[in-house]
Order: sequence, then structure tokens, then C-alpha cells
Amino acid sequence: MVNAVSNSTVPHITFVVGASYGAGTYAMSGRAFNNRFIFTWPTAKIAVMGPKQFAGVMSLVKKS
Repeated sequence: MVNAVSNSTVPHITFVVGASYGAGTYAMSGRAFNNRFIFTWPTAKIAVMGPKQFAGVMSLVKKS
């Protein structure tokens, strides 16, 4: 999927209506693909990692 999106020559337009976290954001035509437009719903959430993963990382940091 990433190969197909990155090698396509058509304009990329992205709609985010829910949550978009981590590698899925990049794989599904994220900002790294230089989209023509990225439209987001007012309640959309975009982050580097999901809340569960963030909580896991923070608990590891707290332990060390």
C-alpha cells in the first residue's frame, strides 16, 4: 500500500474523520506524501502515537 501511494502520479487528497495515529497516518497518504489537500473533520485526532502506546511509554519512563 505504501509503495502504491508513494509511486502514484495522481493528486493526493486526504480526508481525516476519526483518529489517525502512528505509521498508519503516514501509510495512508500522510503529510510526508506532499498532498494537495488534507481535510480534517473538527473532531479528528492526529498524533505520532495512540493514547494506549503513549501511556505504555510513559509508564516505562516513570519506572526508569
